Amino acid sequence: MSFKEANKAGQLAQLNTLARNALAHYGMVDARLTLLNYTNNAVYEVNGDVHAVLRVHRPENRTQAGINAELAWLSAIREATDLIVPQPLAPLYEGALGDEGLQSSVVLFGWIDGQSIKPFELTLAQARQIGRFAAHLHTFSERFTPDNGFDRPQLDWEGLFGARSPYQSDTENELFSADQRQIMQEVAQRTQDVMQMIGKEAHNYGMIHADLIAKNILFNGEQIAAIDFDDCGFGYYLYDLAPFLWGAHYEPVYREQRAALWEGYTEIRPQPPAYGDYVEAFVAARHVASCRWLAGNIHNPNIKGRAEQIIADRVEEMKHFLTTGELIMGRGMQF
Repeated sequence: MSFKEANKAGQLAQLNTLARNALAHYGMVDARLTLLNYTNNAVYEVNGDVHAVLRVHRPENRTQAGINAELAWLSAIREATDLIVPQPLAPLYEGALGDEGLQSSVVLFGWIDGQSIKPFELTLAQARQIGRFAAHLHTFSERFTPDNGFDRPQLDWEGLFGARSPYQSDTENELFSADQRQIMQEVAQRTQDVMQMIGKEAHNYGMIHADLIAKNILFNGEQIAAIDFDDCGFGYYLYDLAPFLWGAHYEPVYREQRAALWEGYTEIRPQPPAYGDYVEAFVAARHVASCRWLAGNIHNPNIKGRAEQIIADRVEEMKHFLTTGELIMGRGMQF
């Protein structure tokens, strides 16, 4: 059966088979496999001689070179800092899905203990802790020198909004109306203005997580960890604060959490006063990226039938941003 045409159960059946093949390749044939999440990639907990996480990539989404660059960056972070991030345990495994033989990569990481906390349950102290974690990560990135062939996307203006963006898809023209495209273009222009004021110097631009949302942040007592670096790339450090705020902007305490995050971040990496005002533009840019991601994943069974309404709601919030400088305070669906 075609992977893309299968329903969620059909896709998971194929992903489970590939995951089992990967475990056999890693010499873990008797390990217990438990699905943790299937939104973009399929992520499994592995319990056996080693407690691990297995990530099966969405077909044709990442190149092997790109995944290997992610693994190299994670290894460098673990070697040079005390930050808790996933530990690559083995080289990637390559397999096929569906009758069409779609290529998919599988990666094995060490397990990290901890719990994610929903934005409305996070304390301001925890928001400050997230800010400090991001600041330490960016301090490392500022001195990180990638090897030749290090292949991760550039999440600058072109990378977020242009034709070479990892969010680019053939379905955008079908899914977005002319009015929606116009609003997104206005947000893109506002973001471009901010990017030009900041510039791409090493203290403002480098390797970032790029998806530091609440569910990718784990707390274990006083410890904090970040997981799921699949979207990592070169980008503006301020943009790395946007995914968390994007997920929290529906909450009544959004302004307080934004202030706490910024306080924690600038405690480690002092910033010019104006930079604090630029953050919301990057949150709006994340809104555009999320709509483009939805368009590119329209065949994902978790999204089918809902994408158009989610996009319509987000475009309304973008209109509010263009008028007021902030996204609408309200609840909505997150991806």
